[in-house]
Amino acid sequence: MMEAGDGLHQVGRSARVEHLKNETLAYSLPLQGWPEATYRVEIQVTDNLAGLTVAGEGSFVVRSAKPKGP
Repeated sequence: MMEAGDGLHQVGRSARVEHLKNETLAYSLPLQGWPEATYRVEIQVTDNLAGLTVAGEGSFVVRSAKPKGP
């Protein structure tokens, strides 16, 4: 989601990954072309064997690249 003056706006769709056997998962998104803003990602993981679900969220900022030096 993207944070704006009038609240949060969904800018993508959910990514669902199922039937994993590993404890670690990496997921990446190309940020090139995204508008400058603060974004929030929400993550939910369910352990189907134990029947437990945990959720969390994090924020990050996208800024345009500025040339270095004179």
